[in-house]
Amino acid sequence: MAQLSIEEFEQCLETLTTDSSVGSLRDRFVRIGAFHTRKGIATLSQLAQRLWTLSSGLKRPTPALHGFQALWADWLGSKLDDGTGHLLDEIANAINEALDGNEIRDAMRDALEERLSRYESVLAARVGPIAARLDTLQKALPVVAELLRGRALPEPATDLPEPTDEHVHGAGCEHGHGDDEHVHGADCDHGQDDDEKNPG
Repeated sequence: MAQLSIEEFEQCLETLTTDSSVGSLRDRFVRIGAFHTRKGIATLSQLAQRLWTLSSGLKRPTPALHGFQALWADWLGSKLDDGTGHLLDEIANAINEALDGNEIRDAMRDALEERLSRYESVLAARVGPIAARLDTLQKALPVVAELLRGRALPEPATDLPEPTDEHVHGAGCEHGHGDDEHVHGADCDHGQDDDEKNPG
């Protein structure tokens, strides 16, 4: 998995406050055990710094890191209907076919670029361009993250079917936080409640 910068991580937390407040988000982290005191956390930057420090820059599998991953997956799942989730999985499978371990397969760079564009475009239609980029970065191999950071933010797709009433709501799927062999998680079924799934 690519490493988010502290600035990107703070943007992720800002995304999580879209429908609430910094204080509400801070309290959610306390309730799930990411840390144990609210003292000294009144701003988004302070919250980001606390979580960043406790997880050694998102590198150590601590309660702070797991808490962030859980809240992000829950937020993302609340925005994705089942049909969009399955479409994203299909595109992710195609993305993974263009990768060989941690590298891009020979002669597949252009195909990878096109598939990444489609993936982000579909996701942006549901969560917005910034959140789409942040989520894709969280799943990306370092070589893919380098490509993403050199691109403009995605334009939301306009050719998607109308959303269904079935939403993903996180469903125990960590959307690619635990396995460097994948960009998104080709084995992740956005529509299933299965805590055993921990795709890349």
